Amino acid sequence: MPAFAQHLIAPSAAAPPQQVAFVAGAFHVSDPGGPPRPQGAEARFHGMHDVAVGADGTVYVADTFNHRICSWHPQRGTVEVVAGSGEAGFSGDGGPAAKARFNQPYCGTLVPDGSALLVADLRNSRLRRIDLVSKTVSTLLGDGSAGRPRSEEHTS
Repeated sequence: MPAFAQHLIAPSAAAPPQQVAFVAGAFHVSDPGGPPRPQGAEARFHGMHDVAVGADGTVYVADTFNHRICSWHPQRGTVEVVAGSGEAGFSGDGGPAAKARFNQPYCGTLVPDGSALLVADLRNSRLRRIDLVSKTVSTLLGDGSAGRPRSEEHTS
């Protein structure tokens, strides 16, 4: 499998105004199932497709092809797994988010109060909710079937 450039860049206090700095990610594909290693600029991701930024500055990253969501903490310079075991699949509703299985999570957004992250679990055809307080996962929408909703399922 080819290596892809997986870099996270962000505004930096060390960089002059109007510039961004490289903060995390290496030119390499990480090993699925384990934590992103090493940390900071050497952290390894595989297919970062979206980020969401919390009020505290934490950056949540959809590590799509590693089937997980990670967080980067700029104050500490650390990267941690928030959700996803690193194995493709579907499991874990009601249980620990870090042990849940996702299949290519592509994008996520924080709910307005920042207590949860909503994630499009693309290959599972589901919208999943990661509770950032209890660190659990649940499915909000979708039954695993791809396709358009039937017309009677639409609400006005």
